[in-house]
Amino acid sequence: MEYSEKETEEWLRGGELPDKSTKLGIKEYIFDDVTLTLDKNLHPTIKSSKSIKLKLLEFKYEYHSSKGENVVLLRLSYQQGNEVVRVTKEIIEK
Repeated sequence: MEYSEKETEEWLRGGELPDKSTKLGIKEYIFDDVTLTLDKNLHPTIKSSKSIKLKLLEFKYEYHSSKGENVVLLRLSYQQGNEVVRVTKEIIEK
């Protein structure tokens, strides 16, 4: 996140930093101990809640609307140590 000089100065004086995640179109999805973050251009980054190094190998994002509900299908595979993990998750947003 980048903040303006004015926002940073206000924070240094004890103010609150504005939440820019919703303004920038950033979404987070949590899979067990892994957090997938998508920016407004759907560029993925992953991180572990533990201090384990992860490497994103493959990522697919599918979106469609069905019966008034938005359905997001996430498919990703990542390397965690010597192990490769594949995850598919369907999320229904109203």
